[in-house]
Amino acid sequence: MKYDNMVRRNRRVNEEKKERAIFAIKKLLLENEPVTVSTLAEKTGLSREFFYKNEKVREVLTKARSQQQGVVFQRPQKALFDKAMAAQLERMKKQLEKEKDTVRSLQAENERLQKALKKKELNVLKKL
Repeated sequence: MKYDNMVRRNRRVNEEKKERAIFAIKKLLLENEPVTVSTLAEKTGLSREFFYKNEKVREVLTKARSQQQGVVFQRPQKALFDKAMAAQLERMKKQLEKEKDTVRSLQAENERLQKALKKKELNVLKKL
């Protein structure tokens, strides 16, 4: 009797694990997240080995991976980083334009001062 109860309990626990694993796989698919054994193990608390050994779960996992084949995933952290980098790039481009304007105005000022200096030197030479 105890043995039968133990077998029933183990089967029920195993079915619950299968359901949890399959639910997690489907959830990752719906959320457009990459379906990996590492991610599934982390999210479900099940071992990596479970996803490879359980035939039904492995079948669902393989099907999910084939659906995602060729899909490029962008993690939320990467998207935020990319957005921040784009904003930083824009700020730097604006700063560069300001610096270029400053250089142009300084070059013009330099030319004006050099002409004035040459004019003054000519006047000094003429007085000699």
